[in-house]
Amino acid sequence: MKRPNFPFPLFPSIITAIIAISVIAGLITAGSPTEERLRRFDDQRISRLEQLRFGAIDSFYADRGTLPQTLNEAQEFWAGDGTTFVDPSTQTPFEYRATGPDTYELCATFDRPMDAEQVRIQPTWEHGAGRTCFNFTARTTGSKAIPAETVVYPK
Repeated sequence: MKRPNFPFPLFPSIITAIIAISVIAGLITAGSPTEERLRRFDDQRISRLEQLRFGAIDSFYADRGTLPQTLNEAQEFWAGDGTTFVDPSTQTPFEYRATGPDTYELCATFDRPMDAEQVRIQPTWEHGAGRTCFNFTARTTGSKAIPAETVVYPK
């Protein structure tokens, strides 16, 4: 098979080099697929911890006037699925501990530290790589469910 004649004999090599440099620059800018996967797991951890905080623990406190003694007790109370209570990567339960009558901590192990932009958006969840615990005070405002028949809709 005859090779096409290009006006410049190095043209195919230059194009190949430009493509290779672009791919490498893209990986450096966006991070490797492994780094992206780790970042997604950390984002899922924060999302699940937020669900635990507001959907399970604070709702339990608002309904019963006391904190759950264990995450299992909160899980029995909460209507969500059980995936919220476990780490998305390891499938081990998050750590929970009541530290006072209305204070508690939630702990998780993160794969990588938050970058400055993430901290700016979600300062409550600032963490480094490794095990991190967050301390909270249970909130009752707006957490307690109101039965549907008691809601009055304006006309």
